[in-house]
Amino acid sequence: MDGAGIPEAVAITFQVIYITSRFIYREVSKVKGFHDGKMKMVSKYRYEIARLEAFWVVLTHDAKTIAELSSKGPPYLLSAIHVILMEIRNAMNPYSQLAREVDEEYQRYCGQSSILAADAKTAAMELPPDIDEAIGLTVKDLDTESVSDGDVQPKSGGFFSFLSGGGPNKKLEKSSSEIAPFKLKELPQGIAWCFQERQLTKSLNILKSKVTELYGLSPSIVMGLDLNSIVGRKVNTGGGTFNVFKGHMQLQKMAKDNASGRPVINVEPIPWETMKGYINDSQQSSSTILVERKDTGNFPRDSMKLPAIRERKEEEKYAPQLASLLASSSETFVEETTIGTLPFKGFAKDPTPNGCFSFAFNYPKGAASDKPLSLRFLILSKRREHKLSLNDRFNIAKMISRYLGTLHSDGWLHKSICSQAIKFFFTEMDKIVLLDTSTPYLTDFGFSRPLDAYSAPRDAASRAVDLDVDVYRHPDRFGQPSQYFNTIHDIYSLGVVLLEIGTWKTARQIYDKMFREEDPTGEDVKEAFIRYARQELSHSMGSAYRDAVLLCLDGEKLREHLHEPSFAVEFQKNVVRKVDVALLNPETTDFVDEAEPPRYDDIAPP
Repeated sequence: MDGAGIPEAVAITFQVIYITSRFIYREVSKVKGFHDGKMKMVSKYRYEIARLEAFWVVLTHDAKTIAELSSKGPPYLLSAIHVILMEIRNAMNPYSQLAREVDEEYQRYCGQSSILAADAKTAAMELPPDIDEAIGLTVKDLDTESVSDGDVQPKSGGFFSFLSGGGPNKKLEKSSSEIAPFKLKELPQGIAWCFQERQLTKSLNILKSKVTELYGLSPSIVMGLDLNSIVGRKVNTGGGTFNVFKGHMQLQKMAKDNASGRPVINVEPIPWETMKGYINDSQQSSSTILVERKDTGNFPRDSMKLPAIRERKEEEKYAPQLASLLASSSETFVEETTIGTLPFKGFAKDPTPNGCFSFAFNYPKGAASDKPLSLRFLILSKRREHKLSLNDRFNIAKMISRYLGTLHSDGWLHKSICSQAIKFFFTEMDKIVLLDTSTPYLTDFGFSRPLDAYSAPRDAASRAVDLDVDVYRHPDRFGQPSQYFNTIHDIYSLGVVLLEIGTWKTARQIYDKMFREEDPTGEDVKEAFIRYARQELSHSMGSAYRDAVLLCLDGEKLREHLHEPSFAVEFQKNVVRKVDVALLNPETTDFVDEAEPPRYDDIAPP
């Protein structure tokens, strides 16, 4: 597709997805015969519709026609969005076919007389009213269950308030497109197939996964957002599904302020006595507090060369900036686990000579008090329950990749990526405590800083200084680093972690296997890891996963996109999307069943 047709394709495809999702939501809400989990499914669909709408509002930011949409993002961004939208559309095609036949809203907004017309480029990009205004339920009916990141929770406001911050509890007019309540057993085979719970759950999972991919492009989208526009002010205010976009704007602003020499510190340190209380509490078995310590510079104490002195001074400045990053992430990202941070409590500096900074965090909401386990611990563990399934390993790889890609796209570095920094927490269900491996958290942010921040090179050391740490380091940073830290170095560390996940061996175990007696350089270690990835990953994780790991370990393909708006798109395309289990099992991304339903035209009316 040529660049000129991409905005039109994006608008058309989004509209079909959005209207189809609303159709599913309305009809499932009225189905009789579903078990008690129906309302949970309804709430989850409603939440994904809210995310779709918020994404579209921010992407278009005040564009009224397709012609105006073409100016809202570069072609590569709109192309990436179109690819993801087409995947959603293909997966939801059976529902779209049904909606085209029986749903007036679909016929109005997706018919040939609207956006699909010959003059589509000048057509208005109109969306239907808020979903609860088009369904025969009261807002109060829907208040009984609501959703946060897909999980049903009590809420005082309805769906409208979820987007806009408040709405009246009043009876809403029924839409003329409403289909009378029905029972699945009364429907023809093809229609009943579309609304079977198994297929509904599959479509919901695909929708959630792909909308999350769309949100992975948010850093590139908000870069061009005018804060003085209506949408810019709404995002800056935050709330509901707009919180994620606000978070990206805040992180990007902090990174830009640092680059311009005027860093803005939004978080003040807490008293050291308070932090000491957190530290003592974190050591108790019943505690749900985690404390990380950060030394101000880690040069040998006899090294007082100018770079060492400067870095120690810089550390004093970066700690408050890091606190601002963590606080902002907690406020705007924690529900979406966008960059995998834990809820931030505060930071303080030990006032004693050579004292370090400490950063305190709460455990995730709902976590048990059991101490979290690291990815490294799980890999080394001999316990059967710590041997994760292939799906779990792919999910962890994808989430960690997305965390780091988002952090980079917003202008920040992590600098300590390793399997020890990836933590899993326990949850308690029916008085049984289980390890939750579905949501990894990224910790050890102690050296994190903006992209343009100072990171001292040191006297080159071609051999390892601390092997357990150096196995994760790019050759430029191996031993005593010889170059300033940059994004490529973080991505290399991610590649090592992905290699660990794919082979279920720690980096040190791989190192010991490849180097029995030698004393290798950083470049030797890198080449050995690349060889090992080529040998092992195709068999265990597939060729796409292998290619993502090789790209991270090599890094050259991404170098031209560093510090560019295109980075988020390229990283998602070449890393995040390739560490997806769906590439091993295409059935998870489409409606493949033992028996396909008959065409709607062949079904006799009920």
